[in-house]
Amino acid sequence: MNDIITEHRNKIMDILDKFYEILKVYNKRWIQVFVEEEIPNKFLTGEIEEENWKGTILKFKTWKYIPSDITENEILELENTIGTKLPIPLKAYYTSYFHLFDWQRNFSQNSPEHRMEGIWTAYNKYMISFGYLPFSWDTENGCLFCIKFDADNNDCGIYKIDHEEMFDFDYHKNATQNKVDFAMKFFRTISTTIWKK
Repeated sequence: MNDIITEHRNKIMDILDKFYEILKVYNKRWIQVFVEEEIPNKFLTGEIEEENWKGTILKFKTWKYIPSDITENEILELENTIGTKLPIPLKAYYTSYFHLFDWQRNFSQNSPEHRMEGIWTAYNKYMISFGYLPFSWDTENGCLFCIKFDADNNDCGIYKIDHEEMFDFDYHKNATQNKVDFAMKFFRTISTTIWKK
């Protein structure tokens, strides 16, 4: 990986580390899984018990980030498959940490068993043909997050589109660039999404 990606990765890891510390204090459910879930031991930091409102004892395991070992070749394979290069901050994100944030957390999923899953799950060739790279689902709000990519611009815009509009375009194959641009709602740039959670 080149120096620019390394610089981005260091910033991303710093922000993710701070974000994790905040979650441990204010929203620990984001970093917990039920004991029954099959999670690799390398992710786990401990087990806790809590009583719910019905008086039932629930057992949770707390998970942590682990360093990503995604390689340049894996990223190149992904880029060749989807037909476009990933922006540098997104490459840096995938090569920083593996995590277990679920779909509801608006993170692009990335775990050892499901490497760069956010891209693979959100993949939509039709949207890519209009210059938008889907990379994560927001299942709570029913929208897809996309990057309006440009290989020369490494702080590309993040946009979101309602899943019904996206599926309608994809099903009918009746979209135009103007229609897709209108349906996409600007969210923020990549750097403010990753570095200013």
